[in-house]
Amino acid sequence: MVPGGLPCRWLSAFVTVCLLYGWFYTTMVSLEFAQPTSLLKPSADQHPNAALTRSCYTYAHNRAHNHCCTMHNYTQEDLHSCARFMSSNSSMPESVRQPGEHPSQDRLYWAIVGDSRLRQILTSTVVLLNGTNLKCNIRGVWKDIQECLPKLIQEKIHEDIIVISEDAPITITFFWDPHLKRLPNLVETWLRQNEAAPQFLLTSTGLHYMVRTSRIYTHYGPWEASRGFAYNLEVVGPALTRLAPHTRVAVQMVDHVLDPAKVQIIKTDFNIDYYNDIYKSWIPRVPNISLWDNTGPLADLYNKGCYPKKSGHITEKESSSSLGQRSTVDHQWWCSDPTHIGYIMINQYTNMLLNHYCNQHMQFPDEYCK
Repeated sequence: MVPGGLPCRWLSAFVTVCLLYGWFYTTMVSLEFAQPTSLLKPSADQHPNAALTRSCYTYAHNRAHNHCCTMHNYTQEDLHSCARFMSSNSSMPESVRQPGEHPSQDRLYWAIVGDSRLRQILTSTVVLLNGTNLKCNIRGVWKDIQECLPKLIQEKIHEDIIVISEDAPITITFFWDPHLKRLPNLVETWLRQNEAAPQFLLTSTGLHYMVRTSRIYTHYGPWEASRGFAYNLEVVGPALTRLAPHTRVAVQMVDHVLDPAKVQIIKTDFNIDYYNDIYKSWIPRVPNISLWDNTGPLADLYNKGCYPKKSGHITEKESSSSLGQRSTVDHQWWCSDPTHIGYIMINQYTNMLLNHYCNQHMQFPDEYCK
């Protein structure tokens, strides 16, 4: 018996109940204020290629939204800053120097190797830089960018293109190589020339192989038709592996086209998916190369939006064909072209690339994509 008349065993039970209640209350408060791991926005360190990775995005209303990390909306000045941060003392190859340019000039050098869809990314980047002192070289002739830009936007230029900024230390070269036959030799040339490799390389192929092998596809199926494409990737892979210590490399998968039946070369979107599966099986064998796989859903949204009678209304700046296709003078919507995507999507592609390449050098907070 304790003072007050309560048996000792009752007091012991009372203390035990109080302790249990305290533990239960603390646990419930912790659960109430804790967020499940699956709902937290992961840090960018968990997703080194989050800006280019499809699983990090949701897609709606013609926009891609990254839920793995924070994306920056790049401006002209941001791109200038990236170029200043990343420019080095590497000398430019003779083939990309403007006449009279000093070979040791500090300059950021990007290379884009592939077909006309990648040329659109060059064009989008040039538009972002527009307003600066830009020079372009098409067919060996240097011109002011204002002369080149309409051709870049409206024409299908199957030539190498060099763009140099006089305000920002950046040179971008597009190499016309729709089957990536030139790429291994380009890599060897870059590696032979001391410090001449680009700091960033974007490359892709696919549609032109489908053009070349359309009859094989019809008679023998996708496996036989894609053998040349798959074989050439095995040739390109070792070259990219040798380049990777010097250059950040991204390989873009193939987007669905607007109307496979109209162009009579792609056959079906199934064929494009088949090629993309080859990319997915190939990329693990090429160390330190980023597979850019998140543009496909944007292309699909664009393709749906090209038929406003089914998906929306045409604005005053737009015109429509008998099929109800949408087009704009600035090619934001370019639905008259069955294989190229309008710049309403291409500009987002370019911003993804800039986030992938530039963010880690821009002193952004940790939650930004790196």
